[in-house]
Amino acid sequence: MRCFIAITFDDHIKKQIRQIQKRIQSSGIRASWPAAATFHLTLAFLGNISASLIPDIQTVMENAAQETQNFNVSFDCLGGFPNTRHPKVIWLGSGQAHPELTLLQTRLQSALKQFLDMTDKKKGTPHITLARIRGDSGLRRLEGIFSLETGSIDIPVKQIDLVKSRLRPSGAVHTTLFSTAFA
Repeated sequence: MRCFIAITFDDHIKKQIRQIQKRIQSSGIRASWPAAATFHLTLAFLGNISASLIPDIQTVMENAAQETQNFNVSFDCLGGFPNTRHPKVIWLGSGQAHPELTLLQTRLQSALKQFLDMTDKKKGTPHITLARIRGDSGLRRLEGIFSLETGSIDIPVKQIDLVKSRLRPSGAVHTTLFSTAFA
């Protein structure tokens, strides 16, 4: 099954993120739009894993959670992968460093290396995917998107979740398999 470890959001945060996504949609770009129910912040993408690994992953998550205190992250800017000139993905991210988030991600990925191949799983930029660009959306339409004012969305981080993702033609369906709260 295809899984990842993530920070998931409550409905209030999802609603704020969705408002930013709607503003991007109004630009008329051709894109697929992840449903608000699937908004999350990936800490470790595990890929396709065997169900037999779930207990080991749970142990890693519990150990990391025991070493982590609640913290907040603020998301306040838009970006694109691989870049903003020719993006394939538009995302909401942060203009500041979040050491607690980086440390949590490092703890998880280091421990997961014991039984998963994490060599091609980079940490990357912490982000929430808002759109996946389809074909050529035209640079003119994309130019103004990255200067949109997003405000700041303050996200309280109190737990991490193991999420199973099933890809469907209508979009991804996420199911939380396990959650663990911080110390």
